[in-house]
Amino acid sequence: MRWYWAISWGKTVSNPFVSSAEDLKGYEDWQLERGHHIEHWDPTAWIRCTKPEWDGEPDDVLQTHLAIPIYSPRWQEVIRNARFSGIQFLPIRVLHMNGGEIPGFAIANILNIPFAMDLERSHYTMFDDDDCEPEDRGKVSGVYRMVLRRSPLSNYDVIRVKEFHQSLYVSERFKLEFEAAKFTGYTFQEVQLTDEGH
Repeated sequence: MRWYWAISWGKTVSNPFVSSAEDLKGYEDWQLERGHHIEHWDPTAWIRCTKPEWDGEPDDVLQTHLAIPIYSPRWQEVIRNARFSGIQFLPIRVLHMNGGEIPGFAIANILNIPFAMDLERSHYTMFDDDDCEPEDRGKVSGVYRMVLRRSPLSNYDVIRVKEFHQSLYVSERFKLEFEAAKFTGYTFQEVQLTDEGH
């Protein structure tokens, strides 16, 4: 079993669409990193390109100014057919500068958030008690090298880790499906796995 960090802004089309403005209709992008199912999503939410040099062709993992994955209809279909569980698709309008819409895209709200980070072997920083909100004290603030524990991953193909939910980690099966269809927008970096007690 191998696992990978899914890195956005990797392996893009030659002239990618990149968004720079949004209206998520009452949500902030960080709220869509927490693994909570969204009950009342407004499908008129939108993102838009505002710079001519970035008003290009969309990747299957859209290049955006937000910290959330937005997937093409083709990639969504593969995900459903492959039965990758724990992804809620939230429709979003993707707009060119002229207001023209690129249809079918959706935010991938990742619901799988296990405690899977090997805190002894990963390299990371913690929030300074003096420089953060009270709820962030004692939490991971940044990761230089992620090491994952193997056993919490056994039932998943795509996760965020509870200890640091900004990044997305995927199984080899997820990576192979993405690459087999020649999709664009992600590169993959293998992550070390450890077994408990070793």
